[in-house]
Amino acid sequence: MARWWRSARWCGALLAAAAVVWELRRLLHGLSREQLALAWRDTSPAALGWSLAATAVSFACLAGYEWFGSQQVALGRIPALTALRVGAITHAIANTLGFHALTAGVLRYQLYRPQTIGKADIARLMAVVAACLAAGVITAVVLAQGWLKAGVIGLVVALGFSSLLACVVPAAMKRVRRLSAWPRPGPLRMVGLLIVGVLETAAALGALYVLLPATTDMPTLVQFVPIFVGATLLGIVSHAPGGVGVFEAAILAMLPGHVPELLVSLLSYRVIYNLLPFAIASVVAIRSLRHRGNGFSSTVDSAGWRVAGAGTGVRASRCQPDGGQGAGWQR
Repeated sequence: MARWWRSARWCGALLAAAAVVWELRRLLHGLSREQLALAWRDTSPAALGWSLAATAVSFACLAGYEWFGSQQVALGRIPALTALRVGAITHAIANTLGFHALTAGVLRYQLYRPQTIGKADIARLMAVVAACLAAGVITAVVLAQGWLKAGVIGLVVALGFSSLLACVVPAAMKRVRRLSAWPRPGPLRMVGLLIVGVLETAAALGALYVLLPATTDMPTLVQFVPIFVGATLLGIVSHAPGGVGVFEAAILAMLPGHVPELLVSLLSYRVIYNLLPFAIASVVAIRSLRHRGNGFSSTVDSAGWRVAGAGTGVRASRCQPDGGQGAGWQR
């Protein structure tokens, strides 16, 4: 049964990829380089700057989720700055590579190894972060729909519903046996999390929205919320790395017209929100892992020399009569 399910998922992913390629080919049919060049020249430098700022806000909120998750599952074992750094790195890399559960899990396990965080804690932390992300997206959609349906009254009703949900969740956690032992955030902290979640969602979609062509037929920021969230969900379901192709096809299909300008906006968004953070995070992660490895090797070497004795000139691991490793090489 499991093998059949995996085969069905792969077939579904291949069919989805084929459909996306066909749709992109249809949408981009007749597009010329001159049109793209003209659309790129019309892109405002100010819009690129605002997109960079919104990207920074989004990743700051994602790092905050990581800190909150570390407080829930590994209280006192992960320094705040470490959690913030790891959160930003893992999201920047996993958002671009795709397969978030695998890439983010492996990265967290490697980066948290000095804090002796086990695989079970990593899984729980990822579950908390995913729940925070989902809560933020759902709240943003609820608020947007409340505003679109009934204006200020709808927004007030949506705010009340979200606040009530924030108060109910900690009480519900107490009744679930698997969650009853977890530290439960209070209502004020839950409200704060929802505010951060709405801010993160608004920043992520705002990084793209400011790049859209400034025409009268473009949706407003509130109207753009369900479009952006829907395209993101389609990218996640497709299992494409970073939702590449699927996200763009969904946006182009839901915003017909102005194809050259939209394509330039989407490509600029990919560079600013995905490739740039990915490059920075990769460099930071490699340097962090390399520095930790060098520091560990130096510590091991010095310990081995101390055990063996400075006068012998032989490492501790070579002093074992049975050829095994000495205490200086053990963690």
